Amino acid sequence: MLNSVFVCGDNGEVLIEKHMGSVIPRNFVEGLIKDWVLAAHGGHSKQTPIVQTGKNIFAGVVRGGIVIVGVALKEFSGGALLMVEFLHRVADLFQEYFGPLDTENLKENFVTAY
Repeated sequence: MLNSVFVCGDNGEVLIEKHMGSVIPRNFVEGLIKDWVLAAHGGHSKQTPIVQTGKNIFAGVVRGGIVIVGVALKEFSGGALLMVEFLHRVADLFQEYFGPLDTENLKENFVTAY
């Protein structure tokens, strides 16, 4: 099960944070978010879409300057690829509702996105 989802703007600022299971602190994902934001801007980040740490699996999707990060426990039976697929579907849904994905569109439609 996905524990937390973070939606971040093009500067790495967390715009939306949703916890469905145990609360994952922001500082756990801040370094990863910065690497994904760098990759979104065409930088030379070696960040992969899936990162495993001690107890957690982090999956990140970069779309139009927005980074969507999902966090699950390592024991998640669905697997990391299912997390990536889910995050892509969330990004597709945001694009369908709000148009081009960028920080301003997401801030204007915050209530709907949350």
